[in-house]
Amino acid sequence: MAGSSRQSPNNRVNPAAGVGSGAVRRPRATAAGYAGRHTQMNTGRKLLLVAAILLAVLPTLSGCSSYDSEYFPYAMKGLNVLVYDNKANKEYFGGFVEASYFSRKEALSSCAARAAATARQYHLPDWGYVCCTVTSSSSCVTKVR
Repeated sequence: MAGSSRQSPNNRVNPAAGVGSGAVRRPRATAAGYAGRHTQMNTGRKLLLVAAILLAVLPTLSGCSSYDSEYFPYAMKGLNVLVYDNKANKEYFGGFVEASYFSRKEALSSCAARAAATARQYHLPDWGYVCCTVTSSSSCVTKVR
């Protein structure tokens, strides 16, 4: 085999490296080597997915948002009823409706009834009302109606 330049499969010359550069290709991966790298890639993707889920869920668990989609605070104690006289631009306090987050729908209808009673009491022909959510830290956190 004189003149034959037989090379081992793990020591092939890289044609992209140029003639005579002496660059050598990396040996081909075996099935075991491929499986190891593939598992590492899947592990990396899994970690990235877990991190993304934690970033999405963590604000709601840590209390960054203490309101639901309708702006009711989860820690509400009740509703303050405020009635407005549109002609005189005056505000009347209609009272407090005790409620929790879980009884908020019933509390809204009670708030409307209390506002109507307040408007009748003060003989208001043109009136409107607002229900403010009450928590331990504020008497009007959000206006929900």
